[in-house]
Amino acid sequence: MKHLQPDNSESVPVFDHQPEAVYSLEVFAGLSGVSSATILEYRELGLLPAAEEKPGNPLFDDEALLLLRRIETLRDRGRADVPVLKLLLELMAEVECLRAELRSRR
Repeated sequence: MKHLQPDNSESVPVFDHQPEAVYSLEVFAGLSGVSSATILEYRELGLLPAAEEKPGNPLFDDEALLLLRRIETLRDRGRADVPVLKLLLELMAEVECLRAELRSRR
């Protein structure tokens, strides 16, 4: 895994997108830099769905990783509570859908 050094000098992991890849909770936590406990809390709050659910072992994909990074960014920058986070994430998803629709019409 490569690391980028943004302007604020934090190390940000970069990975190659694999469309069908799924990750165990432990691997997902390692890729994201977010604790397993926090990931499970986000799931319980309805912020972060698992890609697949095996008995007692959620599996996450790259879309969930991007969503988790958005959640962490929003929480770090805005100190938003859960209802506000849900609304922001829904609005961001809608914007992405609209952008994709516009790209397809070009």
